[in-house]
Amino acid sequence: MIDTAAGMASEDVRHERTLFILATVYAMYLNVSDLSGTGRDAPAMKDFRRDAAGLWWLYLRKGGRLIDRVRAPQEYLDVYLARYRRILNLPPLPSDDEAVPLLCTLRGRPGLSDHHIRGLLQPVFDLALVRMRQDGWSEMEVDQLRSASLQWIRNTSARLASPNLNVLELQAALRIRDVIRYTATVPNEESDS
Repeated sequence: MIDTAAGMASEDVRHERTLFILATVYAMYLNVSDLSGTGRDAPAMKDFRRDAAGLWWLYLRKGGRLIDRVRAPQEYLDVYLARYRRILNLPPLPSDDEAVPLLCTLRGRPGLSDHHIRGLLQPVFDLALVRMRQDGWSEMEVDQLRSASLQWIRNTSARLASPNLNVLELQAALRIRDVIRYTATVPNEESDS
């Protein structure tokens, strides 16, 4: 999916925003609602902050108040955030007081609704389906992507990361209590005997 979005962005700069959204959801296990908001609720670049240890975080706000923070991986910062900011004629990393909206409409209005974000990503899903068919993926695999959503992107990312994170790290990253569905299960050896 990210490769598809990157290809689209390489062909048309308007898709850079779409690539940024997809990479952000994937890298930080975000919900669409974490990136949406208009007016005062619109996330801003200043919501990315570095702590005293040098780690970067995305601070999530709703209604003007802090609701959580999510770790921003260095690879994401170096590749996707820096790329998106370059398109916006900004330096690679934001400053604490940078009021530039994280997402804008093409006409420049700050913030995007959940519906708008999902609409931006639909062409990526559609093109990925075409490419899967061309590359000979099974119809079952194509059907799985056809029914996918941004929540599926978040869940898939978490499942792929789960072998490298302990349960507490995964819980913190996902901001949930129960991580069972994100972790791989190991068959009970006793039941096999």
